[in-house]
This record gives sequence, structure tokens and C-alpha cells, in this order.
Amino acid sequence: MSLETYLDHICNDAICFPDGLKKLETLFNNAIVQTTFWGGRFVKIEGCTGTIQIDGLASRILNVGSIKDKNETLTPQDCTCGVNCINKMRGLYLISDRKIAESNLLTRIFDSIRQFTIWPYTARFHIEHESGHGMDFFHIPTRAQCRANVERSTGTGTIIR
Repeated sequence: MSLETYLDHICNDAICFPDGLKKLETLFNNAIVQTTFWGGRFVKIEGCTGTIQIDGLASRILNVGSIKDKNETLTPQDCTCGVNCINKMRGLYLISDRKIAESNLLTRIFDSIRQFTIWPYTARFHIEHESGHGMDFFHIPTRAQCRANVERSTGTGTIIR
């Protein structure tokens, strides 16, 4: 199965099903970071054909978090899995940084050109910085959000203590 198709399937599951983020989290266990001569940073998943740009993977995780947060369907387990995904993405970025730093001069120059952008808030920014949205999407629900989730799921409007 191609990596793009597999990621689409997993991300859709993560949005639609309560345990979907767990599948996304386990995806990182088989992740291999690759860099190219032209400064590209890619992630390959064992068992899948093809690669995906590291920023593309980060964007998908942020998208899943954004949708689940907007729909208020985050459970505490989702929050834990989401935070783990964010931390694993940070690790992938660190590995790619180290591989680029160990590359030849031309690769480092090409990488610098690729990393330069006029848009200050890239997927990497949101993953790596505390002021980014990465951790905001996977916050632990407040008591009011938990109460609303229980009321919505039971349809009774009462919480059993």
C-alpha cells in the first residue's frame, strides 16, 4: 500500500473513531527519516511504499487535532496520543536536522533555501514551539467540555457520579 493512501486512511480513522489517534501514534514506531542531496526531508514507513515530506506528515497531525478540537470530540486518551504524536514529530525533526548537519555543504545550502519561507507559521513551527497550535489542539478537556461530551453521548443531560 502506498504511504499517502495509508496516511489518508489512518487520518480519516483518527477523525472518525475514538481509537484512531492510537493508530496514528503507532505509525511512528516504524518511521525512518531520509534526507536528499537537494535538502529534502522525508519520512518512510516500513511496510509502505513511497515517502512523505516531513512537513506533510506534521500538517496531517495538526489537521486531525484541529478537526477533533473544533468538533469537541477529544477524549483524554486522544489527548495523550496526540501529545505523543507531537513529541515523536519533534524527534523526527531532530533526526532530520542531524542528518542535514552531517551532509555536505551543498545539501546544507539547499536545505537552508528550502527552509526559508515568507510565512512564519509553518507546520514545523506549530509542532516545535509552545506558542504553536500543536499542543493546543491536544489539550486535556476542561470539566465543562467533559460534561458536554457526557451529555451529548448519553442524551440525558445528567452526569452519573
